[in-house]
Amino acid sequence: PPPRPAKPIAKPLSGSAPQTSYLPSDWVSQSMQKFGVNPLYRYLTKVAGKEKTDRLFNLYKVGTSKMWNGATVFWQIDINGNVRAGKIMGYDAKTGHRIKHPFNQVNWVHSVKRVPDFHMKQCLFGEHLLSETSIPASTVAIVESEKTALIAAHFMPDGLWRATGGKNGCFNEKAVRILAHRDVVLM
Repeated sequence: PPPRPAKPIAKPLSGSAPQTSYLPSDWVSQSMQKFGVNPLYRYLTKVAGKEKTDRLFNLYKVGTSKMWNGATVFWQIDINGNVRAGKIMGYDAKTGHRIKHPFNQVNWVHSVKRVPDFHMKQCLFGEHLLSETSIPASTVAIVESEKTALIAAHFMPDGLWRATGGKNGCFNEKAVRILAHRDVVLM
């Protein structure tokens, strides 16, 4: 059956700012299948192997979309487990590069599913993993791209790798407050 439009789940914020919207968590679990059609998954299995790529996709909650023949969904889940956003990106399975021609394959789950009155407030990609980290003083490494965070987590697994999601992502004072009292390295 076609997916039903969801009403955004909102939690009130103080002041006049619009309420932050959240997506249903079952959308994340529904996307966590059919990795075999996901071009980024196929590329990373050549680099890291299937078992390690499965672990990374499950740990970071990376899903597969029906768009663009299995595009990658990078879910932004905050430290409290709220699904803030899902960025859909197309990749080439042979090179691992983003597809930008004939058009830039980037979209958002709330746009594709036409969620009405959605007020996106991004968080770090991988932020949900901060709640599972038992050592609050551990150094957090921040990169720009979600793909880079995945690759770094594979090759340097001792780091706490997070991503801002690009120049228009969440590299701002409000989004990085979650990192207070931690050592942070920007890459």
